[in-house]
Amino acid sequence: MRTDAGDGGPANFSCAALAGPGVAWCSDFDEQTDPPWGWSSEPVFGNGSVAVDTTDRLSPPNAFAASNSTFLTGSATVASLGESFTSSLGHIDYTFEMFVKQYDTVDNPELPVAQLTVSPSSASAFSMELSLKAGTLSLVQLYTGTDGGQQMPSVGIGAVSTGAWVHVEMLLDRTGANWTVEIFLNGVSKLTAQTPVTPSDTRLEVDLGILEVLPPTTANAVTFDNVLVRAY
Repeated sequence: MRTDAGDGGPANFSCAALAGPGVAWCSDFDEQTDPPWGWSSEPVFGNGSVAVDTTDRLSPPNAFAASNSTFLTGSATVASLGESFTSSLGHIDYTFEMFVKQYDTVDNPELPVAQLTVSPSSASAFSMELSLKAGTLSLVQLYTGTDGGQQMPSVGIGAVSTGAWVHVEMLLDRTGANWTVEIFLNGVSKLTAQTPVTPSDTRLEVDLGILEVLPPTTANAVTFDNVLVRAY
């Protein structure tokens, strides 16, 4: 397990204090002043950018800012961080704080902001993606169907306001024959869904930021802080 350094000032969250059994990944973005803050991958291309946010953050001094500038045509834009780990334990609990600073309400783009993937980079990859569109956060489950085509069923979770912090939690329960994923917003359960597949793989990956946004869209900007992934 790798974790960020402790906060640089008074805070209600510190990866240094949380390090220990059951913590698969922790990042409060306070280890250094530049991305990727110890994350193993930093996919950024197109009109995307990742940066330090020292203004809107919950645990001083830093938070992670993902944004894109206006682009009306062309390929997808990505501005994100990713971390891989392994676990065979039954519960994977992925939590983070999110602050939507700007969202294009004219084009209302599909804005994926977080993802938990089982069996990444394989034909059996299964991803649970949280996506923002028109002020509503949705769960999109991505997997390969029996016909070989990509399946992307989506269901709404709840409203997410611009200019306010929201605590987001994705809890994957792999203890039964049928897996479930439960989504919480600010500690309140908003959705419980059965997963369509149950890949037998201990490899996992979490991603955070603007994972992929397609044109047309004007500027979007989201800040994240206090990421914690627990396995138990």
